Amino acid sequence: MQKFISLVVMTMIIVGVFATFGLLNGILYAANINLYEAEDPDNIRVSSDIETYGVSDGSWYSGSGVVKLGAKSNSASITWTNVSVPSTNNYILKFKYSHNSTEENPSPRPFSLSVNGQLITTFKGEKTGADIAPNWQEVTAVVPLHDGDNEIKISSEGEEGPEIDYLEVMSYSTIFEAETGAVAEHVDNTFGNNTANAPGFTGTGYVGVSANSNGYLQWNEVVVPEDGTYTLRLRYCLASASRPGTLTVNGEQTYGINGSPTGGWNIWNFEEISGVELSAGANVIQLKPAPGSSPLANYDRIEVYNDEAPHIGDQVFRTTTFETTDNDSTIAGTETGDVLVSPLLDGTRINNSSDTSVRIVEENDSRWAEVTVADSNPGIIGFPFHVSELTPPEMNSFTIEKTVMLKDKNAEYFFNLTNAEGSLKSPIYVISRDGHIYARSDDSASGAMAARAEWNVDEVIKIKTVFHIDTQSYEMFINDNQVVSNEPMQNASYMGGVKDFYLEVKEGPREESTILIDDVELSGSMATGSSAEVNPNPGKLYEEQPYIGEPMEYYVSPDGSDDNDGLSPDAPFKNIQHAADMTSPGDTVYVMPGTYSAQDNDDKFVDITRSGAYDPINEETHNITYTAYDLENKPKIFLPDDVKGVWDLVGVNANYIVIDGFEVEGNNNNITLTEAEANYDEKVLEGGADWSKYAMTNTNGISLDGHHIIVKNNHIHHVAGGGIGGGGDYITIENNHVHSNSWYTMYATSGISLINNVDFDNNTEDYKLVVKNNVVHNNETKVKWEKIEAYSDGNGIILDHSPDYDGRTLVVNNIVYENGGSGIHSYQAANVDVINNTLFNNSKSPHMNYANMFANASRNVNFLNNIVYEKEGKPVNDNINSINVNFANNLYYTGTDEDTGTVKVMGTNDRVFDPKFVSIEEGNYDFNLQESSPAIDYGTQTRAPELDFDGNQRPQGDNNKFDIGAYETPYTSDNPINDDVVVIPDPIDESEPIPDPDLDLDVIENMEAAKGTPEIDGVIDSIWDTTMSVETTKIYNTNLPSADATVRVLWDENNLYVLAEVNDSYLSNAATDSHNQDSIEFFLDQNNSKTSSYEEDDNQYRVSYAGLLSGTTDDYVAETSMVEGGYIVEAKLPLTSTTGEIGKTVGFDIQVNDTHDDSGTRHNTNKWSNLFEDSWKNTSKWGNLKMVEGEEEVSFANLSSLTEEYVLGNNGDKGKLKGILAKVNAAKKSDEKENIKARNNQLGAFINQVEAQTGKALTEAQADVLIDIANKLQE
Repeated sequence: MQKFISLVVMTMIIVGVFATFGLLNGILYAANINLYEAEDPDNIRVSSDIETYGVSDGSWYSGSGVVKLGAKSNSASITWTNVSVPSTNNYILKFKYSHNSTEENPSPRPFSLSVNGQLITTFKGEKTGADIAPNWQEVTAVVPLHDGDNEIKISSEGEEGPEIDYLEVMSYSTIFEAETGAVAEHVDNTFGNNTANAPGFTGTGYVGVSANSNGYLQWNEVVVPEDGTYTLRLRYCLASASRPGTLTVNGEQTYGINGSPTGGWNIWNFEEISGVELSAGANVIQLKPAPGSSPLANYDRIEVYNDEAPHIGDQVFRTTTFETTDNDSTIAGTETGDVLVSPLLDGTRINNSSDTSVRIVEENDSRWAEVTVADSNPGIIGFPFHVSELTPPEMNSFTIEKTVMLKDKNAEYFFNLTNAEGSLKSPIYVISRDGHIYARSDDSASGAMAARAEWNVDEVIKIKTVFHIDTQSYEMFINDNQVVSNEPMQNASYMGGVKDFYLEVKEGPREESTILIDDVELSGSMATGSSAEVNPNPGKLYEEQPYIGEPMEYYVSPDGSDDNDGLSPDAPFKNIQHAADMTSPGDTVYVMPGTYSAQDNDDKFVDITRSGAYDPINEETHNITYTAYDLENKPKIFLPDDVKGVWDLVGVNANYIVIDGFEVEGNNNNITLTEAEANYDEKVLEGGADWSKYAMTNTNGISLDGHHIIVKNNHIHHVAGGGIGGGGDYITIENNHVHSNSWYTMYATSGISLINNVDFDNNTEDYKLVVKNNVVHNNETKVKWEKIEAYSDGNGIILDHSPDYDGRTLVVNNIVYENGGSGIHSYQAANVDVINNTLFNNSKSPHMNYANMFANASRNVNFLNNIVYEKEGKPVNDNINSINVNFANNLYYTGTDEDTGTVKVMGTNDRVFDPKFVSIEEGNYDFNLQESSPAIDYGTQTRAPELDFDGNQRPQGDNNKFDIGAYETPYTSDNPINDDVVVIPDPIDESEPIPDPDLDLDVIENMEAAKGTPEIDGVIDSIWDTTMSVETTKIYNTNLPSADATVRVLWDENNLYVLAEVNDSYLSNAATDSHNQDSIEFFLDQNNSKTSSYEEDDNQYRVSYAGLLSGTTDDYVAETSMVEGGYIVEAKLPLTSTTGEIGKTVGFDIQVNDTHDDSGTRHNTNKWSNLFEDSWKNTSKWGNLKMVEGEEEVSFANLSSLTEEYVLGNNGDKGKLKGILAKVNAAKKSDEKENIKARNNQLGAFINQVEAQTGKALTEAQADVLIDIANKLQE
């Protein structure tokens, strides 16, 4: 049981973070408590006899006697048949029982509890005493009761039962509605019951209070049975911006209300105040806006809980077998084959559009509920805890078990959890059409569902899920096999526990689907859960399987009409978008010749959001294809002059899509650089927000966000933004002509860009991103990038910023020339092969000096068989801050044969010669090779493509050797390469550290901190000289540069103080995420428990060089200052669960975060103790920090202060003290004048006087301290 501390106010709003101090098992008392005697003659007793012990005076038993339960073998039981309550709600049942025995360890006398036929729990019936007279104890349960009479039964579960005195029944969860409860009084209030915009309220509505100092909401009769401390829970909703309030109790106690946003007017949350003193009987509680604040949020109700909560054990809330003996009379009375209407399966309370039918069927000699979900419509199968849909009492964990059998693979069945507040509907697992059951693997909203088991039609599947609310972890068992072990639930508020569960089939194209349900049981437990642990390899991630029907063909023409059916060339649609909104997997949209012009504020002119699909059952891909009706006559998607608000001419936010054979033309020919720079100035320098106007100089051609996308045979040109760009996985860009783009954008785009790619699967063997056979030229950024306010990008092809993407990328057979940035650029990318490309005169921008072929901050990049022709004076190739980059068999030209001047890297078989293109005349380029070209027969066969740019077979010629560049020739060289095989080093996995090989990764470091209290101002004071220093030396990736820090720590009773001197030559805070900025982190484990997950006393503190504070708490102070070559951080870290004292050791660690540019990515880290990247969650390898007395501060001020303290403390002569201090002051003045000789002489005189006073005004130990400081000041 968890209690709140009396009189301590803890107000909170829980939205995204679970609070460990939430109320458990709270009692909401009503005024009446009903007592039911066991011996009541109206009870039904089986093998249960009334006994008496003398005359009852209330100490032995109440009423006229007790009942002795007999043996289970005799079906011994007591049944109260008329337990009457005024309303359907949760109630506390308290049983007074006795099990006296003179035996030292007698067997328990267990007895079970059933309510209205539902078995709830079994009480252990432990021994209560050894006297003849009964020694009474109480056991409790919280159960749902319906209004009117209820049947409560206890049954013996052993050879002998206990003695039962009585049953006590009291209310658990009575609430006071804001609009009517507790004789509510309202002044300047607004009433609402908007079920459309604010659904989910209880009662008849909700109440808001205006921003008027006289306005309030007041409950006048909040009745409690006894004096005590209580917790008040206020349920409310608020879209944004806090609306604080004041809550007053009985005109005396006042508490602040945070009124933090819940995230929407349709999202209800609780705010809690604990330790509130209430008096027995009626209490007055008033809620009003804080002085000078906004109106209050919308308040639904108030709940009142006693802080003294009863102990309850494991309980079963519902068992549904669907047999004729089922506890529910409606289910039991429904004949097999008949329709069943029961709230125990109803989904309309969750979504009134739910379209299901239920009947009882016979299957495998058992009765099941057969639920059929209508085609296309949503269908929900509810699993409430009780037929009345009551929320159960708050417990540490809840379990739901059920058996299902699917009769088809026509739908995806999502299993969801609803929290008590009703604000969260969290997906837990999905039974997918692809034959797998996927379950959540992280604490995100989507859950990153991962494959855990397989299923088949007509197969019985037993599914058990256990939700540990106290630790936000869950377990899952399928057919008794555990498939999830304490992995994370969704990170959210679970105040009040869980409301219900449900299976959901979403709305959308599909056929009718049927599922059988049997043996449903919902239960709860107070056992403590285990901490959530993320499974690093949970399985294949879930992707929703769309319905795949018969493929359709749609036609679009500029001369068509959207009123047509679009099913033939004779009746085409007019707009491509109209067809796109109708597509399903396997469909083809034929776009007929002509021009399709964007209009103002189209945003994405062609917005493709409907996905194709992969059919795992038949192992077939069903793309949605958008293609030219006549591939020789490309339809044009066009941005006319002066059209505003179009950011993407074609936007793909979908999967399994093909874009084939379009011309996409922007408006560059009608835009001036002056106009584009004016937009930049207005947006960046003046803070403008005219997004519609800015789009005119930033429109992209084809933007991609998805997987399994093919963009081919397109002509994309003269768009102000990027040509083809975006990211995802399994993207192929081939045979496109991309030119004259990116001129006027302020967003650093390129001709072809793949950025922010995300792995769809774990395939690291095949190429998943492919850029091949494209002609890319004259793409250039002529306007600065607004993020860094400097020129950037304008590359021909770039593999950009995908540091977490592990798939392989192939860039092959492309012709790339006269782009402003690099021809081919790999930036923060991994596992890239750049093979047989031809690059000519790139890096032409006057503002940048990119290499023509460039690996920057990348990993596992191979440049093979490429021709790179220098733009005069610009680097031919380069490799910066990258790991495992290999150049081989490339041909470079710098203007002179064998002149490596601008070649930054010469790899295996790399050479510098004129490639001898057929023509390099401007406007008449032909990058085929002349017969005498040194590129012929000098390539490597390693990873070389089978075909060239024109589709010719590789290799050709008598030597059977590969040519270098995009074109293969039929010629035979007289000087072929001899060994045409190169060895590609094994890829390096950046997820694993690359430490110093001599470093012992298991060593936990140790340091000491001296006692002292510095001023936190970012300036190094002399007090820091009194404590030891440590260095960060555990570099995560030794192949890359890294910042480092020297760190010292001081302590006093209440705080740790940290000084960090960071050496970092390049500082950036461009990243949005603070851990990707140049910063330093401190980690503190106050009980030094070295655990694999954070405990309450563990914290992470992050301070950027610019003074931005972040981490797991904001309860700390830090100041920074800039110095040459880095920065200084001083921080004060409060000791909240321990006290500083000599000899105490706490867990401590240090981490320096280092970024090398303004890309927003952290490139390296440097640690003190724990090398690995898990200190944000794991304390087991943090170092040990021991608090010691430390050395005295070496300063003239401290020398004077200690001398005075020692002498006066020993009642020494003040005259002698004055003479001693005069020597110190004289030495200080000499030091300030840099008169070293005079200073040392005066300090020597001071030492002589100290020695003279030893044993008189100074103890020997004190004298030693003073002499030590004086000697150090002489150095």
